[in-house]
Amino acid sequence: MLSKKEVRLLDHLTQNPSQYYSSKELAELLGVSDRTARKYLQNLATSLENSGGKLESKQGKGYQLLIERPLEFQVFWQEELSRRKQGLDLNPLEEAEDRERYLLHKLFFEEGELALEDLQQELFIARTTLQTIVAEIRKLLAGYRLKLVVQKGRVRVEGSEVASRNFMMDYFFGQESQHLSYGLVENELLKDISFSSLLTIVIDQCRAADLRISDFVMKNLVLHIALLLQRVKQGASLKDFPLAPQLASSRELEVAQRILSRVEDQFGVVLAPEEANYIALHLKVKLPDDRNQFHSGQEKLLAHLTQALEILSQESGLNLVQDSQLIKGILAHLQPLLTRLENGMTMGNPLLETIQADYQEVLELTKKAFSNLPELQGFQVSDDEWAYLTLHVLAAIERYQSEDKTRVLVVCSTGVGSALMLKNRLEKEFARDLEIVDVLSYYEITEDRLEGIDLIVSSVSLSNLVFLTPVVTVSVFLSDQDIKKIRSQLQRVSLPSRESGKHRWLTLSQARLIATSLFSLDRFLVFDTADRDFILEELIASLDEGFKKKELEEFKEQVDLRESYSSVVFGEALAFPHPAKPLSYTEQVAVAVVRDKVEWEAGKGVSFVFLLSPSTGPNPNFKYVSPSLVGFVQDPTLQEKLLADPTYEQLLEIMIPLIQAQG
Repeated sequence: MLSKKEVRLLDHLTQNPSQYYSSKELAELLGVSDRTARKYLQNLATSLENSGGKLESKQGKGYQLLIERPLEFQVFWQEELSRRKQGLDLNPLEEAEDRERYLLHKLFFEEGELALEDLQQELFIARTTLQTIVAEIRKLLAGYRLKLVVQKGRVRVEGSEVASRNFMMDYFFGQESQHLSYGLVENELLKDISFSSLLTIVIDQCRAADLRISDFVMKNLVLHIALLLQRVKQGASLKDFPLAPQLASSRELEVAQRILSRVEDQFGVVLAPEEANYIALHLKVKLPDDRNQFHSGQEKLLAHLTQALEILSQESGLNLVQDSQLIKGILAHLQPLLTRLENGMTMGNPLLETIQADYQEVLELTKKAFSNLPELQGFQVSDDEWAYLTLHVLAAIERYQSEDKTRVLVVCSTGVGSALMLKNRLEKEFARDLEIVDVLSYYEITEDRLEGIDLIVSSVSLSNLVFLTPVVTVSVFLSDQDIKKIRSQLQRVSLPSRESGKHRWLTLSQARLIATSLFSLDRFLVFDTADRDFILEELIASLDEGFKKKELEEFKEQVDLRESYSSVVFGEALAFPHPAKPLSYTEQVAVAVVRDKVEWEAGKGVSFVFLLSPSTGPNPNFKYVSPSLVGFVQDPTLQEKLLADPTYEQLLEIMIPLIQAQG
């Protein structure tokens, strides 16, 4: 039986026969990393054996479904769809780690003691498979002095409450958990509030009262309490929140009051009694980990929510419709929200101004996606409420982006020891952010090695080489300052609205000043046709230095030397030659537009040549050039504009906005 993602892959390939797809394209379809997609493709290829079809892969093209025996393949495919008819949309637990988490979730958040036979049926697995999962969980719990007891066909966890809480904190809510870490909200928006302390309070009080709530409900509750503390700081306490009749004298209300009392003691605040009413409402939310256990109202809401997430996915370009964490987080949030709306109440959001300032684009996307939810019709939803929903969307975007780690090439001097030292430090500091693809010496950098690389981290200065891949220079000991430099570079590929936030841009006048200092009318050349050597000589001659013949030849030799290290052709349009060492007094760029492409390297023709000449002194403006050239090459419209009107004025019109965006 194919897994859920294998079915999705095969469905896509059957609808688009005889067409190749790269692993990256298929990864985007599944909403996983490129590496994970290749794993599913490998599994699918094995599953298709003797099916009448096969998965063909070709280097440089990607993957294609070949149907060799159509009738046999259709029988296989229809049988598969029939088996999956109900399970396809129910997020079945097919991966070992998912099954492990499912079992642990039930033990710690739901029933406490489970029948092994029931688990087999729920997970659709053999008894031997379940025994393997139980054995792995037993090892996992042993490190916390917890014991997994199997007795009379039932399984339960035994151990102290402190040990149970510590395990729950680490496994379900720890920083390494991609499922439930608070990420952006905790680390940036509410960084003065201890989420771990709040989580400890909630877990302790719920377990003391034997009140079992979903981990997603617990996460929402902790987030609410953190926002509550921020509201109180701003003098906006919750008032006149009516207590629902079913909560009067309930265990949920009693636990809510105990939670608030602990929060008051630990954080030194005084909270309105009405806050407990709202916390009790959170505790009352029942959200099963398995969608098969949803009641009819939750199923209906889930269907509406899925439609909203499809809109969000289309508008954002991110595959968020399959984010189970986002779905459950919003489902857990909506019940208290609807209660507020039904009672005509608005709860102020202490992060509203920050979200409007820094994440306006995500806020607008959230409004557009969820405003048509039938459950919200007839209500006036305030921006405060939209901002609460936006926090869930921001967390989903952050998760989505962290799935595909930044691919890093580490460059060192020839010392193997220092290279491994730097690699180990990077892996320790950036385990969740970076994938170290390779470690090379300075002399091993080639075009092939740079393919697919997002960032170069180098312990040796590469200032004499220009790459269109960003470079961060660090020491082999990776100091705190080095770590900050790398984090700053990683943040350039951040959440949508932060990328476009005005506070991250240069002013128009600053960008114009940089562009006019780098580019000059005297260094802008146009050719109908010409060969590489002639264009290069003309560009070098146009530099401000006015090189004599011997100096010009030396410059050209240095350019050739640089190109012997690795290619300077980017995409199918641009070459950016530059000398292996700085030779001019000021930083300059000379540009050539060639109407009939010039072959710059064997088999590689380009229409644009940007000769980069770094200064022997400081180069304050060169850091804006490489990312601007990337933007130029990735936008065919800009290339067409410059080819249609090859003038210095047009060059500035194109480059100034690109430079401005790099601020």
